[in-house]
Formats: sequence, C-alpha cells, structure tokens
Amino acid sequence: MQLSHAARAAGAIGVLSLAASASAAFIPVGHFQLNNHPDGNSRPPGYGLILTELYDVTVNNDKFTFDFDHEQSSMELWFDGDSIVIGGRVYGGRDVGDHLADDKYLGVYDVRFEYAVVGMVPGDDDLFSMESAENKGSIMTPLGDTIALGDKGKADGIAFRLGDGNDDNGHRGFDGVSGWGWLDHENRQSPSDWLFTVKVPTPGSVAMMMVAAPFAGMRRRRA
Repeated sequence: MQLSHAARAAGAIGVLSLAASASAAFIPVGHFQLNNHPDGNSRPPGYGLILTELYDVTVNNDKFTFDFDHEQSSMELWFDGDSIVIGGRVYGGRDVGDHLADDKYLGVYDVRFEYAVVGMVPGDDDLFSMESAENKGSIMTPLGDTIALGDKGKADGIAFRLGDGNDDNGHRGFDGVSGWGWLDHENRQSPSDWLFTVKVPTPGSVAMMMVAAPFAGMRRRRA
C-alpha cells in the first residue's frame, strides 16, 4: 500500500520526535555555520580555533587565533552520518594579547580538517572521534604556506567532541552545541585546539523541512 503525502509527513514528524527525545543535542546530517565560543581562555580577541607556534616568530610561544565571527570568515561543519569535515576561510593571525598583530601573518587562512570515523559518546548523545591517523587536514596561510594538521587525543583517546556536554549541561557555559578538540602540527605547543559553537536547527525545524519536501515535489510535478 502506498502512503499518502500526509501520512509520510506524519511519519517523518514521529521519527524526528523520537530522535529529539533521545538526543537533546540532535545533530542531523547536513552542514552548519560555526562561530566563536564565548569561553575561550585566550580571549580577547574572540576565536573558534587556536594554534600555538603555527609559526615560531618570537622566543615566547606564539599563539595564532582565528576569528570565526569576522566578516571575512566563513567556517562550516559538514556531518554525513559517518564523518565530520570542518572547513572554510577564516580571518586570523598572531595573538599578542587583546588583539592580532598587524604583521605578515594577519589575513585570511584556508582550513580543512576531516574526522574520518565519528560515533556517539557512550552514555551520552554527543558525537565524538577517537585519535586516528585517518583524522587529518591542513591550513593554508596568507604567506601561501600549507601546514599539515593532525588530531591529538586526550587521556581517554577522544580527539574531538560535538554536542552539548555530558547530560546536556553544555560545554564551558554554552548550552547549545559546541565543537571542541585538540590538534597537532609541526611546532605544536599547547593550546592548539578547536573551540566553537554550531548553529544546528532544532528538531522541529528539521521536521517542518521534511514535511514541506513532499509537497514541494508535488508542486514541481504539477508544474
């Protein structure tokens, strides 16, 4: 028996309602805009990525921070159900306290990083990736240098996590969806990690999109 458009739409809402109740974070397949996290230890300036000693400029550890909210930035996350890709263009440079140094390192960087295997955190609804040689990427600087990036797991082996923390308590004071994880590069010093927020649609808005899809198709067929 073939279901009507209304029945299929109702079924979609039911499935998404179950998903929402089981997963407060509810990270659907798709791509999402990334922004600075409000609780980065090295603020100001704000950032969604920090790479210490990306370049060895001074005798001190040189922090390079990257502003996901800058008008020249466009950072996104893609989730296909199995893997996560973080990428885009981001404005950044050498962090010298409360601002970025106006030197040759200041400008737009191109970033791409893939977490090849993603699973669900045991006992929680967040997503995570364990440290693996398959997790890798690169950053191209305003100087034209392409620097390889790898992941770096903590004591539990987790290299990256995406969600709203244990028991939906939020991550570092932000109760929405955050992404955080540790990165490796040639001259790496700590801190070198992601710390960003993710604009994820609510389960209700995704459900409405699924409801609208059959009717959109019906209108196209009639046209």
